[in-house]
Amino acid sequence: MKKFTEWVGVIRQAELNEASELQKSYQDYFKRKLDKFGAKSPAELSEDDKKKFFNEITTEWEKGKGLKDGVKEGIDFNINESETADSLANFLNKEQKHFAAFLKPKNMSVSNSGGVVTIKPASGSFTITVDFNKSTIDSTGKPPHPESVSYVEIITYIKGRTKFKVLNESIDEAEIKSAEEFKKFAEDKLKKVHGDNYDEAKAAEVIKGLSDEAEKSGDWGAAVGKLNKA
Repeated sequence: MKKFTEWVGVIRQAELNEASELQKSYQDYFKRKLDKFGAKSPAELSEDDKKKFFNEITTEWEKGKGLKDGVKEGIDFNINESETADSLANFLNKEQKHFAAFLKPKNMSVSNSGGVVTIKPASGSFTITVDFNKSTIDSTGKPPHPESVSYVEIITYIKGRTKFKVLNESIDEAEIKSAEEFKKFAEDKLKKVHGDNYDEAKAAEVIKGLSDEAEKSGDWGAAVGKLNKA
């Protein structure tokens, strides 16, 4: 059994480890913020940019705790009516460290060809295609965790900025909020899973049962989860 003084040492070491991790997080955050302003040091910034730089840090970072809740480090997820294929590709490339944070390795390629922006991680686990000619967002591949975190954030950002139609229904699982949306998602899902063995009557029975449960509980996420296990 540890003595009191030994427990004090263990607790103190844990506190130091936590402080060290927070310090490293702040250093990474500070560097990303400098990258955003196109500088390697605050000394390189103009007086106006320097004020903006430190104002953003004060707004986004809480001393001793880290990034404040809901902070996206200044990245705007709202619709941008003037978004173009070039501006989207340039922005994703510029903010690559943010969007690729959960990729292994932490980098991705973003290209624009004829109004079609293609995003691929170095691992090749997925591809996201944004077609500005058709106003659509499509994807292939189902990235494993933790790459799925970056995948979802990239999709969320593009949807928020462009309001384009998402062709891959699986991307919108978390947004199902009605029986009609769930039915369409479930039918497509079961058809893909069962192929030629798809039984329309049995599928309709399963879908109705899950849908009825979700309408009572209001938890469509649980219905999606049960369907994925079916």
